[in-house]
Amino acid sequence: MIPMKVSIDLCNQQNREILAEKVLILPGISIVTEKSGRPADIAFLDDDNELPCILEQISRLRQDCPNTKLFVISSDFSPEHIVETMKAGATEFFLKPVDSTKVREAIHRVQLQMLDGGKTATGKTYAFLGSKGGLGTTVLSVNVTAAMTEQQAGRSSLIDLNLQAGDSSVLLDLVPK
Repeated sequence: MIPMKVSIDLCNQQNREILAEKVLILPGISIVTEKSGRPADIAFLDDDNELPCILEQISRLRQDCPNTKLFVISSDFSPEHIVETMKAGATEFFLKPVDSTKVREAIHRVQLQMLDGGKTATGKTYAFLGSKGGLGTTVLSVNVTAAMTEQQAGRSSLIDLNLQAGDSSVLLDLVPK
C-alpha cells in the first residue's frame, strides 16, 4: 500500500469513530493535522449547518492544497447540494451515517491514482446530437474533428454512435471493418 496522510475535520463524533475504527486502520494510512507540514492526501470535511459554508471551505482548501482529495460527509442529500459540492471541488460525497465500505473504496481509488503518479486525462469531449436525420450533425462532427486535428497537431477521435445509419466513414473515405 502507498503511505497516505489523512486529515479529519469532522464535528460529528460518531463519524470520527467510524473512520478511526473501520477505515483509517488500513495499512499505510496516518492521520495528520494542519500543522504537520505536509498537506494531507485526503481531507474529510463535515458538512453540518453549524460549520461555515462547505462550498467556501472547499474553495479555500482547493487553493491552499490543490492536490488534496476532499471527501465531504453530509446529511443533506438533495441533488442540488451534492452537485454544488462536487462542482466546488469535492472528490467524494458521502451521506450520514458513513458507510465504511464506500469510504474504503474511495480511498483505494485515490491510492490507485497516486500509483499512476496523479496522471489524469487532459482531453476534451464534444458531443453533437441531431434531433432527426438530415440536419447535418454528422457533417458538423466530422469537420470539427478534422479541424481540431489540423490546428492542434494532436490526436482526435470521432465516434459515430448512430449504429443504424451512421455515415461518418463515408465522409472520411474510410471502409468500416
